[in-house]
Amino acid sequence: MDLLLRAVNRRLEYEADLIGARIAGKDAMISALKKMSEMSSERMSKFQEILSDHPSIENRIRRLQEMGDLIYEM
Repeated sequence: MDLLLRAVNRRLEYEADLIGARIAGKDAMISALKKMSEMSSERMSKFQEILSDHPSIENRIRRLQEMGDLIYEM
């Protein structure tokens, strides 16, 4: 059950990123995530991310970049 809750939390984090990109703009959101990444020296392995309740910043950035103009569609 704990792993399921962590997966839901990761999904919500991605949704929060999407909302942030819609409000502030995709480039601004990616820039903010990159600054967060620079401040943190931690890098997550795929296994660590599965056990975490947050996705890695790198995956959050990649997901926003791949979404293109879909970010602005509702």
